[in-house]
Amino acid sequence: HYLEGNVYAEKRVKLTQKLFKYAGIGEKRLFLEWVSAAEGQRFAEIITSITEEVKEQGPFPVEEHRFRLEALIHTFKSEQARWVLGIERMVTEEGNVYGETLDPDQYRKFVLRKLIDEYEKSLVYLALKESPQSVREIAEKVGMKVPHVADLVVDLQNKGKVTLSGHEGTVAKFAALG
Repeated sequence: HYLEGNVYAEKRVKLTQKLFKYAGIGEKRLFLEWVSAAEGQRFAEIITSITEEVKEQGPFPVEEHRFRLEALIHTFKSEQARWVLGIERMVTEEGNVYGETLDPDQYRKFVLRKLIDEYEKSLVYLALKESPQSVREIAEKVGMKVPHVADLVVDLQNKGKVTLSGHEGTVAKFAALG
């Protein structure tokens, strides 16, 4: 169980790094290295390497990234993210109810796409939690194209997380529920 847990932890960290990169935070802000208690020299080398990397990147501008960090947290707390991460072993090794297994690399690509989708929905949802906004206003805040944001708003509406809150002239305004 120990080795198996490490393998899955490593896969999840790699996915998280990719999502950090997508979010503009940088994949090198998260590290995972395995070191046993007997590997003192290797431990020192790893710490030195990580320290140099962190110094090279400089201080993390938390305020600049606060909104995106909140969206990442919201993403990883989502039922969808937990579900697709949680069933990886079953669908890639044990098989589905028909005994069919999925290619692990293809499944990880699917999971990354799903995490990005959840992250984008989180950005939209959190923007709407701040105040009712139009699709165009949301798009400007989150840095996405208007048609894509419109699709995300519709999806969030269908899931009961967003509602039409009114109109400003002919422009629809949406708000987050909950």
